[in-house]
Amino acid sequence: MTIAQEEPCSQTQLASALGVSSPAALSLLDDLEALGCVSRARNAEDRRLLSLTLTEEGRSCLVRARQAIAGVQARIVAQLGPAGDADLRAMLSQLLSR
Repeated sequence: MTIAQEEPCSQTQLASALGVSSPAALSLLDDLEALGCVSRARNAEDRRLLSLTLTEEGRSCLVRARQAIAGVQARIVAQLGPAGDADLRAMLSQLLSR
């Protein structure tokens, strides 16, 4: 989602946003490019950098992923109720901040 939010973005921006190393981001980008979801092009202002953009396939995958996430969230709320959902989100946020 980071690429869609900050399009075009660099590999460094992506790695930072995901909290992973540059090599890990590169591996992810290789996979996404092989799937036809991302394209890489030289940055017009600084040819040393690559600019990342979503392809139409990437945008389609993003829509499907967001729909799947919404479905999971709806099931969580149905099982836990709004208060339980809020508690779960708070606990997950604590885990992510560590």
